[in-house]
Amino acid sequence: MVTKVEKTKKNLIQCRCKLCPSYPLGCLIKAGPQMAKVFLASEKKLEKESHMESLFCAFEASSCIKEKKGCKCPSCSVHKKYDLDQTFYCLEKD
Repeated sequence: MVTKVEKTKKNLIQCRCKLCPSYPLGCLIKAGPQMAKVFLASEKKLEKESHMESLFCAFEASSCIKEKKGCKCPSCSVHKKYDLDQTFYCLEKD
């Protein structure tokens, strides 16, 4: 069974992707403007987003991260809240 993680501001804030060793600083910097827009937007608009360079368990895989250097998913409260059992959502293409 696939669990659908909600695309909410609360989940984005709790997300540990931005602290992950696989997430290069360059990716974080490039994602900054998009993240700022998201926090100013409504929750309904966030739900319509198909890509975000964060919260990869809710959005699609990263277009920036290229290699596994460690994973923070197991220690993430979003991962626990939705009882997820995978890691490296940032690199997984469905």
